Amino acid sequence: MQQELSQAKSQVEERINRYFTLVQSLEALVLSEVNSSETFSLDPQLFETKFQSFVKPLESNNPSIISLQLAPAGVVTYVSQIDKNAQAIGHDLLRDDSRRGQVIRTIIDKTTVVAGPLTLIQGGNALIARKAIFTDTMSFDSEVMYLTGRADRNEDWPEQIPKDFWGFATMLVDTDRLFEEFKLDQLSKAYQFALRGRHGLGEKGEVFWGKDSVFEYPDLTTGIRLPGGSWVMGIRHKKQSNFLIPIIVAASGAAIFLLGCYVILARRAKLQAEAEAKTHDRFLAAMSHEIRTPMNGIIGVVELLEISQLSKEQRDLLEIIKGSSKTLLRLVNDVLDFSKIDSKAMVLELAPLKIETLARTSCQVIEQQAHAKGLTLECFISDKTPTQITGDAVRLQQILTNLLSNSVKFTKSGFVHLSIDCTDDGSKKQIEFEVKDSGIGMDKRGLDRIFKPFQQAEQGATKRFEGTGLGLVISDRLVQQMGGTIKVQSKLDQGSSFKVYIPYSPVLTADESISGEDESNPEASTKIVKDNVQPEKAQLLDKAKLNVLVVDDVFINIEVATMILETIGCNVERAMSGQEAIDAMQAKSYDIIYMDRQMPEMDGLEATQKIRKITGSDTTPWIVALTASAQEDQKEEYLRAGANDFLSKPIDVDSVSRSVENYKKAKL
Repeated sequence: MQQELSQAKSQVEERINRYFTLVQSLEALVLSEVNSSETFSLDPQLFETKFQSFVKPLESNNPSIISLQLAPAGVVTYVSQIDKNAQAIGHDLLRDDSRRGQVIRTIIDKTTVVAGPLTLIQGGNALIARKAIFTDTMSFDSEVMYLTGRADRNEDWPEQIPKDFWGFATMLVDTDRLFEEFKLDQLSKAYQFALRGRHGLGEKGEVFWGKDSVFEYPDLTTGIRLPGGSWVMGIRHKKQSNFLIPIIVAASGAAIFLLGCYVILARRAKLQAEAEAKTHDRFLAAMSHEIRTPMNGIIGVVELLEISQLSKEQRDLLEIIKGSSKTLLRLVNDVLDFSKIDSKAMVLELAPLKIETLARTSCQVIEQQAHAKGLTLECFISDKTPTQITGDAVRLQQILTNLLSNSVKFTKSGFVHLSIDCTDDGSKKQIEFEVKDSGIGMDKRGLDRIFKPFQQAEQGATKRFEGTGLGLVISDRLVQQMGGTIKVQSKLDQGSSFKVYIPYSPVLTADESISGEDESNPEASTKIVKDNVQPEKAQLLDKAKLNVLVVDDVFINIEVATMILETIGCNVERAMSGQEAIDAMQAKSYDIIYMDRQMPEMDGLEATQKIRKITGSDTTPWIVALTASAQEDQKEEYLRAGANDFLSKPIDVDSVSRSVENYKKAKL
């Protein structure tokens, strides 16, 4: 019974929270517009186009949506599926006497409020989620409410609304279709299920699905978390057998009964924990895929437009789109990473990595940003530092990139330095990474705040400098998971120093020894040694036009990848399923296949495995896995299936070019 309830809860919670995330996506769209200019004055026609382009892919992947809406200053102005929802345009939420109390509470509480399920005027039942959006533009003026007649002078509710209130993001979901997505009709017929908590009121709410009698004598109940509220799911046997309980107690005795209770509770807790963990992982994967897929199209097309002939006005508009898209993607990545770490779902990899490569790639990420501000960016690697260590290269680079990016962000002039050294106190060897800058620094209060979620050192810094305030929190928790520590030294207007200590195990190659290195100059910089390659073969690879197959079931993804690959000189063909890819591969030879994962009929994993069986080769064709998921374990699945490289969406010219270069290096 516990397993049935946990499974049902997982199905409901995964789907419902996926939909609620779309309200936050609408908020991110508005905030990206705010962050793109100092004053927020929307061009209605321009923003209408942006809004419709933004919501269309969200709705296509979430069929139960009736409408997504934005209401600046409380007036519904932007509406999706306008042919069905045109009557909503112009509706003043603040003047609706029947709903004003709930609407004002939404603003004051600054949380997503759930209403319903309720019956719509146009027919059908719907769940409504509404979130108030706040900006730094101080755009709300209560006096305007009186002057325009939206409020009477004897009403004081306009004074309760904060000046940074921008408006509302609203989502309407078809409840009947949503219940079909929950697959509640497929639950075990041996039990009765019911949901209560209309309007997110939990135990206090009405039963809105199933029979009221389930909650009169439920065998088990469980909570389903909603933003700003909850539902309760109950389960009971259709035929009650409670008379067995006193018989078992009398026959077994008090001791056995207590032991049985302990085992049952332990089992229940285990099943619930497992179900919640699976729900969490599935939710992360689904959210990552749903958000990254449209972002792949936006960022990819922007990258291609940048290298085309554009007027200055067009290029300026393109920069706004690019900046907003990158901001949204960074927010998504930070929130997903934090959620994984917070739920202990993050798994670290242990593999040999080169310190020099780690340092170089970390600096390259922020190099352009640093040089644009005129900062000196330098990296120093002590001679005491081992060439290779065992660790998680991806997460170590994430830590260094977060620290370096943070320093560049808060440094107006001067320098940002990365130094790497080795410490050994006899009992533990540690790599010391230090990121030092000449930036604005922090006072004691700031130092106390920087490792707290969704905060930055300076009050309001999240808006002034952009970001979620999660970068340092993620870095700190990753370091802790690696068994290390972060130490910070900073003074206001005198810069900051972040030192990361990570325990390590050196990896010795045939021609080096840690104990034989010169330790006389701990500040000596590393020397970059280029790989020895065959010049003739390298030239042939550079001149040859590679034959490439792009496999993806989403048209815009194929078009973006094709245009990028053709731009860098490849011959490109397309396939929209795993089976089409196999058919194409059997008819023609390809150098590289870019293989998406989630496709109908045959997914990318199965197609990759079949291609390896057909060719009998591990490297021909070279297969690059494509995925919009942020889950690291998917990379391992692809590599085990036979992929040679891994590319996360959204892709751009740089990432695709690097994947082509990886192929060329492997063939040298």
